[in-house]
Amino acid sequence: MGNPFAESFEPELVSIEDHLHIFFTSGTTGRAKGVVSTHRNLARGMSSSAFCMGSTLARESFL
Repeated sequence: MGNPFAESFEPELVSIEDHLHIFFTSGTTGRAKGVVSTHRNLARGMSSSAFCMGSTLARESFL
C-alpha cells in the first residue's frame, strides 16, 4: 500500500525572501514578541557556520 499523499504532492518553488519560521520569545523580561525569519536568514546562517568551520565550499554552496 503506497503513500496516498505521494500522488497529489507537487513541490512549490520558494523565494529566498519567503517566510520560513517565526521565533517567539517568552516575554519573561517584557512583552512577548515574534520575529519572522526568511530562507535568506537560514542560508546566511548556514554559510557563516560552514565558513567558520573551514568549509571551502561554504560561499559557493549557500549563497
